[in-house]
Amino acid sequence: MRPSWIEFRIPFVVIDYEVKWQLYEPEVFDSSQPWADGPYCPKCDRELEEKNEGLIFKRNLWTCPTCKKNYDKPKGDLKDQVEKNFAAQLRRQGRLH
Repeated sequence: MRPSWIEFRIPFVVIDYEVKWQLYEPEVFDSSQPWADGPYCPKCDRELEEKNEGLIFKRNLWTCPTCKKNYDKPKGDLKDQVEKNFAAQLRRQGRLH
């Protein structure tokens, strides 16, 4: 669920798994973890849609509805992994405890 305060925060933008993610730091006085929004198309910034392709061997893809580009979607909870990577980076910088 998208936090209500997201409109007032300036995100960090990263390319991970060949797509764009917006990363938000937790509030200064909040003990919650960082939050990721995405994935977005790295070409046109449109939010990507998930799609399965293939009759026998299914292939998971992210597809941009605007520019029609496909990106391979690895298995697993990638949003969670992107958030964990960002949290680790913030801990190394001393910005998250």
